[in-house]
Amino acid sequence: MRLLYKFTGIILVMFLVTGCGSTTKGLDDQPKNNSQQFADYNVQLGVGYMRQGDMPRAKQKLLTALDKAPNWPPALEAMAYFYQMTGDSAKAQNYYLKALNIAPHAGATLNNYGGFLCLQGKYRESLTYFDRAAADESYLKTAAVNENAGLCAAKIPDYKLAEQYLQKALRQNPARLAPLIDLADMADQQGEYKVALDYLNLYAQQADLDARHEKMRSTLMQKLPTRDLR
Repeated sequence: MRLLYKFTGIILVMFLVTGCGSTTKGLDDQPKNNSQQFADYNVQLGVGYMRQGDMPRAKQKLLTALDKAPNWPPALEAMAYFYQMTGDSAKAQNYYLKALNIAPHAGATLNNYGGFLCLQGKYRESLTYFDRAAADESYLKTAAVNENAGLCAAKIPDYKLAEQYLQKALRQNPARLAPLIDLADMADQQGEYKVALDYLNLYAQQADLDARHEKMRSTLMQKLPTRDLR
């Protein structure tokens, strides 16, 4: 499961989805001490409460985790996410940066912080972190990272750069179809209707379009000359 922030399309592949240790490069290869194990347990409880919408209990568990292991990156990132979800951007940024100070090459954390910056409107700065996340050779979700970067580049707007990122995402994971929809939306916004239709048709060959994009495809087919539909 992934968390979607659809007003920009940014995808935050949080540690709570992939597992605590996987946020930080090298942590999975190291045995956890008792404090870290205790912190991980409370992080998972806190994440569970966040999913249920019980933010007071979530915060209590995350504070317990940090009290036991104040320099444990998964606990720091969990608290960053908590503050992000509760609207305290300054504290969220502080905890993200603490986690990155300890594990500066962690792909998931870099991606999440890049997403946070993009949601704050810091588009070009976010691309730096997405690029660093994609450079983490141990991180498996680089297609999602490049999709995030493409969507954020489109907000600048820099459509050429956005297309480069989205095409890279497709090359890295051809089974990931979301970039096709992103590219179709972007082409439609720029008036490149034939290109948008081509992307929608390619997507439709592999999966069902949602109602909005099915309507968009029908509209494009009506607007384009017959020769362009071949």
